[in-house]
Amino acid sequence: MEQERKIQQEIFSAIRYGDQEVNGLRQQVRRLNQQLESRQYRGIHPVTLGLAAALIIIIGLSATMVYFSEQQPRADILFEQYYEPYAMNLTTRGPHDQTDFERALKLYAQNDYPGAISAVGAYVDISPEATYFVVGLCYLQMGLPDLAIKNFDLAEKDAIYYKEPIWWYKALTYIKKNEWAVAEVVLKKLVRNNGPYKQDAAELLNKFGS
Repeated sequence: MEQERKIQQEIFSAIRYGDQEVNGLRQQVRRLNQQLESRQYRGIHPVTLGLAAALIIIIGLSATMVYFSEQQPRADILFEQYYEPYAMNLTTRGPHDQTDFERALKLYAQNDYPGAISAVGAYVDISPEATYFVVGLCYLQMGLPDLAIKNFDLAEKDAIYYKEPIWWYKALTYIKKNEWAVAEVVLKKLVRNNGPYKQDAAELLNKFGS
């Protein structure tokens, strides 16, 4: 009975502190395993032994999850760290003389993203690149990353003036979606292009461990 009580204490202790650092979890796994294999615990009730064996598996998996979470930063933290609303040049010539694009940019700057999407739609025939880029930025701000990527892809097809910003915000959107592999491909293009986003892209790649 005393032996069974000791191993149950080990089990409850592991459960209570199962979120500790990886090394501590690994030590608990080794200690429990050694105890189960030792002669002093051969007479323990099978239910207790089964619980201990199951716990070894559980905290082993927990250690793996903690390890990988430590190796790869959380997506939301990286996104917030590197994201800034894009600032396009906005000319002001009075409300009656503004183009649809200028009106859309003004609405975007005022955080009226649905209004900006509606306003910029009429500009698509003049500049698909600029139109889809602005729409993508709006959807990103609205918390709709899939729609943002769809519009960034459309903008990229005809990209001349905004190619690097499109790549940058697309990469950030993939990070927000926790799709590291795709974000990595886009960030590497920014590094190779040696433009204004090179340093930030290289920093992010380094945090990926690439």
